[in-house]
Amino acid sequence: KIEKAIIQEKPFIVVIDQLTQLKSKKPFGSVREKFGYMTSTLKAIAMREDVAVMLLCQVNRGADNIKPTMANLKESGSIEEDSDNVILLHRLAKENLDNPSKINWKKEVPILLSLSKQRSGETGDYTLLFEPARFTFFEKA
Repeated sequence: KIEKAIIQEKPFIVVIDQLTQLKSKKPFGSVREKFGYMTSTLKAIAMREDVAVMLLCQVNRGADNIKPTMANLKESGSIEEDSDNVILLHRLAKENLDNPSKINWKKEVPILLSLSKQRSGETGDYTLLFEPARFTFFEKA
């Protein structure tokens, strides 16, 4: 259904919010097998139809209150393998900031954006501020 919608609508980007909710008529022996099939199929569709696919993922509970890594992605093997880019977001606590007094804590949330994988460039960490009311990320001054 996703592929048919992409062919018909020709979007610039497709956002998949929860991989576990995708359905297939194909039977799978395990969750890893299902995820592998889904990620490789999504990548093939993206390449064939020239559309960006953004797959949102949840990190496992082992990443609570720590900087997440790709190893913290649930069932991450195929997600890592098939992704061109992996971006991990982590909410920063006041004690992890150089100057927390410069942040408007009622309107802004400090975020660590970790570009953990990029097939065509550099990786690295970036501190950003997130403004929930406008759903906007911006560079920390």
